[in-house]
Amino acid sequence: MFSDKKSYVFFAGLVSAVFLFLLIFIPFLSPLQKKINDTVSLFSYFFSKGRIDTDKFVLVEIDDISLRKIPYAWPWKRSLYAELLNKIDKDKPKIIGFDLLFKGSQSMAEDLAFAQALKTSCSKIVLSYALDKEGRPIYPSEILMRNASALGIVNMPVDRDGVCRRFRGYVKIGSFFDYSFIIKTASLINGKEPELDSEDIIKIGNRRVFLDRQKSSVIRYLIKPGDVKTISFYKVLDGNFPAGFFKDKYVFIGATAPLIHDEIISPFGVIPGVYAVINGVYQTSVGIGLRNIPLWLDIFLGITALFIIAAVVYYFGFFRNFTFFLGLLAGFLWLGVSLENFGWQFNYGAIVISSLFFWIIANIGNYIYFFVSLRKIKQKAILDPYTGLFTPRYFYYRLNFFLRENHFHKDYLLAEIILPDFFKDSSINPAAGRDIEAKVFSFLKRNKKAFWASKDNKTILGFLRLNKNKARLWLENVKTGLEEVCEYNGLKTEVKAGGVLLKKPALLSKISEALESKIYASEGIAWLADSDIAGYYLTGRKGKYGREDVLEGLDEDIEQRNIELLKAFSQIQQEQKKRKKAYLQVIVSLVNALEEKDPYTQGHTQRVCEYAVMLAEYMGFGEEEKEKIRIAALLHDIGKIGIPDNILNKKGQLTDEEFAFIKRHPLLGVKILEPIEEFEGFSSYILYHHERFDGRGYPHGLSGNMIPQGAQIIAIADAFDAIVSGRSYKKGFSFKEAVVRLQEAKGTQFSPELVDKFESALREKGLL
Repeated sequence: MFSDKKSYVFFAGLVSAVFLFLLIFIPFLSPLQKKINDTVSLFSYFFSKGRIDTDKFVLVEIDDISLRKIPYAWPWKRSLYAELLNKIDKDKPKIIGFDLLFKGSQSMAEDLAFAQALKTSCSKIVLSYALDKEGRPIYPSEILMRNASALGIVNMPVDRDGVCRRFRGYVKIGSFFDYSFIIKTASLINGKEPELDSEDIIKIGNRRVFLDRQKSSVIRYLIKPGDVKTISFYKVLDGNFPAGFFKDKYVFIGATAPLIHDEIISPFGVIPGVYAVINGVYQTSVGIGLRNIPLWLDIFLGITALFIIAAVVYYFGFFRNFTFFLGLLAGFLWLGVSLENFGWQFNYGAIVISSLFFWIIANIGNYIYFFVSLRKIKQKAILDPYTGLFTPRYFYYRLNFFLRENHFHKDYLLAEIILPDFFKDSSINPAAGRDIEAKVFSFLKRNKKAFWASKDNKTILGFLRLNKNKARLWLENVKTGLEEVCEYNGLKTEVKAGGVLLKKPALLSKISEALESKIYASEGIAWLADSDIAGYYLTGRKGKYGREDVLEGLDEDIEQRNIELLKAFSQIQQEQKKRKKAYLQVIVSLVNALEEKDPYTQGHTQRVCEYAVMLAEYMGFGEEEKEKIRIAALLHDIGKIGIPDNILNKKGQLTDEEFAFIKRHPLLGVKILEPIEEFEGFSSYILYHHERFDGRGYPHGLSGNMIPQGAQIIAIADAFDAIVSGRSYKKGFSFKEAVVRLQEAKGTQFSPELVDKFESALREKGLL
C-alpha cells in the first residue's frame, strides 16, 4: 500500500491529525483527557507550593473529634453555630463563610438564636444553599437569609469520571439567577459586587472570572489539606484557641469528618468539599483563575507535536525516538505548567493522546516496513533476477532441509531440465526469443508443487516429494508442457530432462553435475540410480547444509552478486574512459589541424595545457580537477573551427566586426562539445576563459570569483603563451617580460592571487 517509509509516516500523521481534531471538537475520550490534564495541575501545585499565601485563611472543621465530643446528633442544632459565631467574632475576622446547608427552619428558638448571632456579628457572613435535581433552590429559613451578608449556591459540578474540577460561576434557570457561594465570598473579600461582563465572564472589581459553556470555571487546586490553618469545631466552642487566632482572617466552617460524607474527588484524590471552596475563593479573590487558550492555538500545538514525532520516528530508531517522545511530552507538560502560571491552560490531554496514538502506529509501521524490507532483501538474495527462480545455493539448502527432516524416508525427486538456446535459431529474433524464455519460466512458476531454481539461464533445477512411479510421470508431463510452450510460440524444439530420487541429505551440487552429464549422454528422460549417487550422501544428520548455514549461504550469494556488479561497473567505466579518450583524440586532432594553418599558433593548446596544469598542481588540486583543467585547456579554442579563416589568420589588427566574430568562439566551442556527456564537467572552463576579473570580458561579462577558477587558470595560461609566442603583427616576449605584463593586468584582466601563484609556479619550475 505504501511505497516507502516516508509515505507511511505521512499517512499515520494525517490519521493522527484527524484524531486530534476529533479529541478537541468531539471529546469522546473526555475523562481520559481530563485525567492527563490533571497531571499539569499536579505539577503546577508542586511548583506553586511556597508561593501561595494562605495565612489569611482559617478552616474550622467539623471533624471526628467534634462529632464525638459534642453531645448532639448530626445535624446539630443551630444554637451551637450561634455560640461558635460569637466565639469567633470576638477576634474580629473579616469574612466567615459557612460551607454547610441550613435547609429551611429547625425551630423558632434555634433559628432566632442563630439569626441574632448573624445580626450582631462584626464580620461579613456568607451562608450557602443548594439547588435540587430540578434546579429549584433549597434556601435556609427567611430569618437567617435576612441577617446574612450574602447567600450563594454551593452545588459543585462533577465531570463524568466523578472528579470535581470546576466551580459554578452563576446559575440561570428561567427567571432564576444567582451567583455561587465562591463568587459571593470572593466579592465580599474584594469589596465589590459581582457583575456579568458577558455570558462567560464575571467581573469583580478589576478581577475577572472566565467561564466555560457550562458557566463554570476551573479550580486550580493550589491549596490541599494541611496547607491552611485548621482548628476543630469543638475546640472553638470550648474556647481552646489563642487570642487573635481569627483576627482579620477569612474563616470557613465546613465538614471534614468522613461520616458526614461531604467529600469530593479532586485531581489529588478524595478531599473534604470545603477545600474545593477554599481553592475557588482564593483564586477568584486574587485573580489567578484559568482561561482556555484560543482553539486555533490548541490545534497548532497538537499539529506541532505530530510534526516533531513524525521527524523523530522517521530519522531515529525505536529507543532514540522513544526518548525524544518522552522528552516531547515532558516539554509540553512544562509548557502547560508555565501557561497556568500566567492564567492559561491548553488541552494537554488531547495532545498526549493523539501524540501517543501517532507514535505507536508510526513505530508499528516502522517495524512492519522493516520486516517487509527484510523480506524483500531476502527475496533478492535467494531469487535469480533474470529468471525469477531461486538460486542454486538456496535450492540445495531447502532440499537438504527437507531431506534432513525426512524421518519417514519418503522419496524426494531432484529434477534437472536443460532448456534449448532460445536465441540460436536464426528464424527467431532476440525479442521473440526472450519472450519464449519468459513464458517458459512463467510455466515453471505456475507449477507450485515444485520448488524451482535457476542453475544458469539454460539449466533449471526442481524438487518435490513424489514416489518413484509418480515421479517419472510428473517429469514427463513437465518436459512435454515446456515443449508445447515453445512450439506454441513458434519454436519447435526438444527439452532435455532427468531426475534422481533422494531420501537423505547429500552433496546436491555433485549429484546435479552427475545428472547433467547423464542427461546429455541419454535419449529421453535420464535417471540416476542409487548406486550412481552412493558416494554423495552426507554422514550425520546435520551435514553441510544445516540451519545455521542458511544465513552464511545467503551472505555468500549476496557477496557473489556484489562482485559481479562491481565487475560490470568497472567494465562500464573502462568503456567510458575509452570513449572519452577517443572523443578527445579526434577533437585535439581538429584543433592541431587548425593551428597548423598559422606558424605562430602551432603548439599553442599544448603549451596552454602545460601552463594550466602546472598552476593547478602548484595550488594543490586533486587529480580529478587537474584532469578537467587539462582537457579544458586542450579544447579551449575548439570554437575557432567555426570562425572564417580570413579572420582567424588575418595579419594585423582586427576590425570591430571581425573581433565580434572572434568573441563567439567560446560559445561555439561549448556547442560543439555539448552532445558529448563526458565533457559536461568542465564546459564552463571553456565558455568563460575570456572573462575578465573586472567584468569587462566576454561572452557574459562575469567578474571576480563569479568566474570559475578553472576558467581563470586557463585565461592566465592562454594570455601568457600569447605574450611569449607573439603574433604575425608583433614579436614575442621573454618569460620575465610576460610575467611583468601579467602583473600589470592584476585586478583588471586577471585574479591578483592567481597571477602571483602562477609566477611562483614558474619560479618553482626554474622557468624564471
